[in-house]
Amino acid sequence: MEKSKITCPKCNEKTSCQTWKYIDISKNPGCKNKLLNQSLFKFKCRNCGYEALLDYSLQYCDPEQKINIYYVTNQEELDEVMDLFQDDDVISDTKDYRNRVVCSQEDLIEKIQLFDMGLDDRIIEIMKVLFYKQIKNQYQVDAIRCTPDLEIKFYFQDFEQGKISFDLDLYHKVENVYQNLEEDVRIDFDWAVEAMS
Repeated sequence: MEKSKITCPKCNEKTSCQTWKYIDISKNPGCKNKLLNQSLFKFKCRNCGYEALLDYSLQYCDPEQKINIYYVTNQEELDEVMDLFQDDDVISDTKDYRNRVVCSQEDLIEKIQLFDMGLDDRIIEIMKVLFYKQIKNQYQVDAIRCTPDLEIKFYFQDFEQGKISFDLDLYHKVENVYQNLEEDVRIDFDWAVEAMS
């Protein structure tokens, strides 16, 4: 945790705000819920009361589940993290972990929730592609998410367009078809399209 000075976009007053570069939930267990409800990213100006969500990169580590998720906010940071996973020492040090790189807070939250539910995010991403193929002619969609209440929701410009119940039988069928999936750090819709081809 560190203190950052944020200039309020409403009143231009500088306000101190807590930000995190690294969260190990075995040492900071309270941060997990704050991350999941996005209050960890919340900024409130002490001068005028203006509130907003900050967008900053961080690494989330769950040693018990052996998970590292790197949340990056720009292409330069994405390139740096992807290069990091080309380093033999990093690969060796994290070989027992599921390492992921995500580019949105929503993806970070979804990955944490999926791993908490014991689901394989690779299978979920393939299911999203299958689902998208069914709805692409009916809806404009720019995001598909799996929620903790086991629904698959689809969105356009952050507005929910619809949802379906999560089909555990389909999950297991997809899991059986794609038994030999490679591990990768970027597991997303594009990865799934490529994995299915």
